[in-house]
Amino acid sequence: MSSSRSTRQSLGLSSAATHSTLLTTDTSKTKTTGPYDRQFQQVLIDNGIYPQGYRYSDGRVPPKPDNWDQFGQMLARPRPSLSPSRFGDAEFDDLVQADADAGKEQQVCESVLPYIEGRVADARCRSGGVPFSNLEDLTDRPLTKGKPDVFYGARPEQLDRGVRDALSGHIIPSTQDDLLMLPNFYTEVKGPDGSLAVAGRQACYNGALGARGMHSLHTCGQAESTYDSNAYTITNTYHGGTFKIYTSHIEPPRTAGGRPETYMHQLNGYNLTGNIGNFRAGAAAYRNARDYAKMERDSAILQANERLAQLQAETAADEENVSPALSLVTALDTEETHTLTRDSGTSFDEDGHAARRDRESDSSPDELADYALPAKRPARRSMRQESQRKRRDAESYSSHNRTRSGDAYAA
Repeated sequence: MSSSRSTRQSLGLSSAATHSTLLTTDTSKTKTTGPYDRQFQQVLIDNGIYPQGYRYSDGRVPPKPDNWDQFGQMLARPRPSLSPSRFGDAEFDDLVQADADAGKEQQVCESVLPYIEGRVADARCRSGGVPFSNLEDLTDRPLTKGKPDVFYGARPEQLDRGVRDALSGHIIPSTQDDLLMLPNFYTEVKGPDGSLAVAGRQACYNGALGARGMHSLHTCGQAESTYDSNAYTITNTYHGGTFKIYTSHIEPPRTAGGRPETYMHQLNGYNLTGNIGNFRAGAAAYRNARDYAKMERDSAILQANERLAQLQAETAADEENVSPALSLVTALDTEETHTLTRDSGTSFDEDGHAARRDRESDSSPDELADYALPAKRPARRSMRQESQRKRRDAESYSSHNRTRSGDAYAA
């Protein structure tokens, strides 16, 4: 068995990675369906991916993410770069004119979106127009590959290479390995003649891909997937001066052996070209949400790296002659019920810098003044305590002959 396959299995991905393959029909004989096709949305719904505004046949409303309440205050936080001294009437008039002059989608992306985005701290963590040709299918019918207008993610080198390889089909969107990974912030743009309905379907699709990737990283190494029902993925649409922002989050399957379900909910909408106040509110929401998405993916990456490194070190100490790769596999194999925990308690200091150096914002540093992150969630049992407990259990079982079968206009 290859080391890549072993690592994949040890991370608990063997069943998750093959689930879509087992349910997919012969794609060589089936036409792909895309967001411009009217049946696209139904394909998503049939596979447990629900758009904004969906209601069940019995009238039930799909659940909002458990962390829904934190978004309202977070999105409304003011941004220094959008203050009257830095973004005034002249700049707003320029935005309105740019929107009026943009006759095509590409022109909107090039001349309007920069006003909303502000300065981007790391250009390598922003991309767009790249087909997501490396990601595994989400549905049992072949869909055209996602190709978001704008998306943000992490640098590949941030995550342990073995984990990247094992989770590739869920977190590496492009076959060009040096492009960003784990995208969880997306924007779809339409020109004056573009379809808002299409933008919504694209946003729903993008959000499901992003939510799956974050979920896979959060749960790598677990024997069974766990679901905290929080939203870690943000999608946006822009059409005719109107900007809308959504969450996407995953819930567990409703039936045994079923698929996880992904839900899209609108957080807010803004008429950016209506008046300068609307623009400031909408642009602030965009930038704040972008920073939130970065914080969450960086937290997931950091904890995955720390967890694997600790497991390797502990295993190496116990089995001195075992190679690092085999140590990782062996250590993860013993983590039958361990849950990969997350800590989003990072906060920014008075100068607007992240308290942890490895969690810099996608916004420029001066954007971050007065930006505070959500309160800490309770931490679970430490990994070392869990590992020590399991080692004691294993020794006890052995003594009784028993065996134990994983975010350039801001400045």
